[in-house]
Formats: sequence, C-alpha cells, structure tokens
Amino acid sequence: MKRREFLQLSSLAGLTLLAPGTMWAMEKTHGRTLVLVELKGGNDGLNTVVPFEDPTYKRLRPNLALSKSEVIRLDKGPYLNATLNPLRPLWDEGHLAVVEGVGYPNPNRSHFRSIEIWETASDSNEYLHDGWLSSALPDGVGPLPGAMIAGAGEDGPLRGVSALTVESPQQLFRHGQRLRRVDVKTENPALAHVIQTQNDLVGSIASIQERVGPSKSPNGDFTKSSLGRGLQMTAQMLGAGVPLTVVKVQLSGFDTHAQQPKKHSRLLTDVGQNLAAFAKSLQTYGRWNEVVVATYSEFGRRVKENAGRGTDHGTAAPLFVLGGTVKGGVFGETPSLTDLDAGDLKFTTDYRRVYATLSKRWLGGESLGHQPLSFL
Repeated sequence: MKRREFLQLSSLAGLTLLAPGTMWAMEKTHGRTLVLVELKGGNDGLNTVVPFEDPTYKRLRPNLALSKSEVIRLDKGPYLNATLNPLRPLWDEGHLAVVEGVGYPNPNRSHFRSIEIWETASDSNEYLHDGWLSSALPDGVGPLPGAMIAGAGEDGPLRGVSALTVESPQQLFRHGQRLRRVDVKTENPALAHVIQTQNDLVGSIASIQERVGPSKSPNGDFTKSSLGRGLQMTAQMLGAGVPLTVVKVQLSGFDTHAQQPKKHSRLLTDVGQNLAAFAKSLQTYGRWNEVVVATYSEFGRRVKENAGRGTDHGTAAPLFVLGGTVKGGVFGETPSLTDLDAGDLKFTTDYRRVYATLSKRWLGGESLGHQPLSFL
C-alpha cells in the first residue's frame, strides 16, 4: 500500500456507519429512530408556549407580548404562538407533548458553554467530552449509527457515537463512488482498523443507495431551510428503510436580541410547518410509530424585553416531543413569572429527565441517573 493511499484511508477513520449485515441486525432488534431538532441561538420559550392569561407577561413585555390574534389555544392545553398552528392536529391526535420549564441548576448564559452542557448531559460545573447519546445508547446491538443532516452544525450529542454528516443522499453516493473496498492484509492493528472502516463504509453506502436510490422524495409542505431540507431527507431515508437510530437537524437564528417579533415568527413558522410535514410523510410511509422527535435549545430568553424590542439570554424554556407513540399533553410545571431568579425563570424540569425518558423508554438505554417523564 502506498503512503498516499494510507493517508486517504486514515482520513476516513472517523467517518463510519454500520456495515450492511449489522444494519439488518439492528432492524430486527431495534427499529426505532430519535430525531433531535436543535433550535440554535436560544429560543424564546415565552413567545412559543405563551402564558397569555398571565397579566405579568404583558406587563414585562409591552412590545413583545403576543395579542389574541397571534396565539392559538390547544384543546384543554396551553396557548401556542399561532405560527405553530400546523402542530394542532398532532395535539388533537395525542401525538404532541409540551414539556414546560426545562433547564438545569446554576444555568450558564453563554451560547458555547450552555449548549455544551445540554449536549453532554453534564452539571453546569462539569466538563464532559462525549455527547449524552454515547452513554444513552444501549450495549449489545453493536455501534449504533447516527447522522447529522443538512447543516446540523457540530456533532454535539452524537460525539462519541459512529456518525455521518450528510448534506443529501446524492452527495453521499458521489462520495461513495470514490471509495473502493481494500483487500490488504496487515499485522498493523491501526492500519487494519482503518481498512475495516473503509470497507464498512463502502458497504453501508451501497446498502443505503440500494434502498434510497429508487425512492421518491416525500411529498409534503417542507420549506427550503436547513430544517426543511434535513427533515425531508430524513423522511426519505426512513421511508426507504434506512435504519437510522439517531438523527440531528438544526435551524439557526434564535438569538433574538433585537427586533424579535418578525424574526421569531418566521423561525417558528418554519418549525411548525416542517415538523407537521415530517409527521405527515412518516404517516404516509407507515413509520410514524417508529420515530420520536424532540426539540431543544441552549437556553430560553429573559422574561423582560430589552430596549431593542428583543430578549436577552435567559434560562428555562419549553420543548416539544412528538411521535406516533408519544403520550400527548403538558409535562412539568409552568414556571412563575413573578418568582424569578435575577429576572430569569426558575427551571421546573431538569433537562436530563427528558433525556432519561428518550434513552430508557425509547432507545432502550440507561436513565442517566434521572427519573424519566411519562410522555413515553
């Protein structure tokens, strides 16, 4: 083997998927998918799940408080920003859970540090390297695969898990055409691992192409944003039978320090429309009961609006969990708008309880030392 070939192989060492045989085995033993949707920048929870009847909300947000025409009331449930109306059918079907007041003790308001806490499931003063999924995924099924799709940013929760970054199936197939199986025997363990990695990758791409190649892109009202493209691609791959265990997608722009109303409305419109389109596509494919979707963001925003018609970095915020087997409803206690911590909401639900639920009751892993919630 020439040095150039070795270096080419070495560059692929961290780019792994399961070999086709293991993919088949995982289909038989697991068959569930978790889709993580990162709302990057710090989503304003109070204008997402809206405390519309609380007079303190309007008093502290004279310019940002939503009017009656800008909210919807879910049946026997909370008020949502009206841009999320596409999610109403999922609520009516019992497939949408709203988890209130999600945060953690001693919150950090730095984008970089807070998302690191969320993605590693650490305490605020604890520094961990691997993402929370590295310990949440169960043993005994082999190295479960993950994918970061359509501009999902850093690997974050997938760090330490075999993962592949995919902009589109076509891009993946183009890369696959440049790879060949390597039939080289070596006594060098490191080189043997690299060769096995390439051969596994070649086999996995071929298996994915065999499934996805003939399949059509799902019909649905997906947008052209990174979130829309990512969820549309995920639906296509799942509909074609590609056994993805964890997928991460992302929508940026939620750091709304100034002129928030139009920005936030546009972003939540994108979220509602694409989540609804994703659910509809998977229902059409008959795979809705095999998927759970969970949103998350590094923190919420402060309760009081700022002078720029925006909101600054805060703490706790709600998140959504949806899927065919999700038990719909509101989980966790709504934070008080009057009992604040230096102007910020006090969290009522530790974010690791959400992870514990997804890990233990969906992925078949451990509870990560926290009590699961009952939305699954």
